Amino acid sequence: MRRILAVAMVVIMILCIIVIKDILSYSAQIAQSVSVATPTVLSPPVLPIPVARVSLASLETDFIRRLNAERAVAGLPALAVDANLVSIARIRSSDMAARDYFSHTSPDGQSAFTLLDQWGIPYSWAGENLARNNYPMQETVTVSVRDLMASLPHRDNILNPNYTRVGVGYAEDGWGMRYYTIVFVG
Repeated sequence: MRRILAVAMVVIMILCIIVIKDILSYSAQIAQSVSVATPTVLSPPVLPIPVARVSLASLETDFIRRLNAERAVAGLPALAVDANLVSIARIRSSDMAARDYFSHTSPDGQSAFTLLDQWGIPYSWAGENLARNNYPMQETVTVSVRDLMASLPHRDNILNPNYTRVGVGYAEDGWGMRYYTIVFVG
């Protein structure tokens, strides 16, 4: 009996050493792949989660169409619409409209990145663009995309070749201000 327990303890210790070695190796890989020049969040590699189909509001559809048109001009592939990202973008826009703020971080500290993590959405690259205006309906998306493209950090997000999926969320407050959140991942 003692001999069996001793063998079992040795096997457990060997397994622990192997697991610790794998964790240290994985940590080293993460440290080597972080880019200082680009603000990104690195998540462990996991299989992509299935993306459900989503019904988009006409302003959201127009926004995505215009974003992909800008990418096409730059020779980049179109971003695929991701239902989970649309949901997160809608949560962010609705919160800003309901609570009268305009920021990448809500008054209680929530952001697109905290939501991505809470929802378990895998990504190696992630970004968020925000826009708001009260232009007439037929101009609101055109003006928003034009202004985002005129701002270098926002343009960089739109034209980032590392992004492959997008979600756009739209909300309007009681005074006619329209809020757009664009969440990118790759």
